[in-house]
Amino acid sequence: MSEWKVDSPETIQFDETPTDLHVSMVAGEVELAAGEGPAFLEVRQVSGPELQVRLANGRLEIEQEPEHLSWGVNKVSASLTLQVPADCKVELEAVSASVFASGFAEDVRLKTVSGEITLESLTGRTQATTVSGELNARGQVGELRGETVSGDVTLDAYSAHSVRLQSVSGEVAADLQQAGSEASAELETVSGAVYLRLASEPSQEVRVDSVSGRLVSSFPQLTAKSYPGSRTLKGTLGGGQGKVRVTTVSGAVSLLAEASA
Repeated sequence: MSEWKVDSPETIQFDETPTDLHVSMVAGEVELAAGEGPAFLEVRQVSGPELQVRLANGRLEIEQEPEHLSWGVNKVSASLTLQVPADCKVELEAVSASVFASGFAEDVRLKTVSGEITLESLTGRTQATTVSGELNARGQVGELRGETVSGDVTLDAYSAHSVRLQSVSGEVAADLQQAGSEASAELETVSGAVYLRLASEPSQEVRVDSVSGRLVSSFPQLTAKSYPGSRTLKGTLGGGQGKVRVTTVSGAVSLLAEASA
């Protein structure tokens, strides 16, 4: 096993190729990038306890934890950039660190409390969870599961077949124009508004349910019905091969066609 302890800016180049990455942080910034060439870790800043780095049998662990609860989140942080192969599995947990991940083809699991999560061009299965931070994804090709409480969710240029996004009070905006006419999407909020743009010639079964939220659609094929305590918008677009499900309590829902402003 190779092991390092880092308490100041340093760059580590790994002789062994990581296949499984685990990062545990308190606060700071983490950039995770898939790339060719030797894997490396660039530590730009460390505050509080030293950063512990271990690599054995393809498993790379990077960890910074407060030695005592009295440290406090504000006194424990690190900023780092990490490059590993695209087929490396990634798992990260943090308290308030912001996270950027790009280019991975394997499973990616990211979890932070108040930090922002940004995803770009991931082709494997991705699960991203944050409480008050924003979740932004662009050029996503693989299956995506995203969850926030109060943070907004923005999905741009999504081209995979399946996406599921959940938020409590955050706004959810998803552009599925590049995902194909048969893509499936499941979006859920409590009070957050939902904006969903579909392909130019969609082929999906659509159902939108809300208790009190306003429902707006650019598709005349969908039928809207209102009952006491319930509003529904449903119907079939094209051949109906894919599925779109949107559920809210009080959030407004807008279904947009490609040509809509």
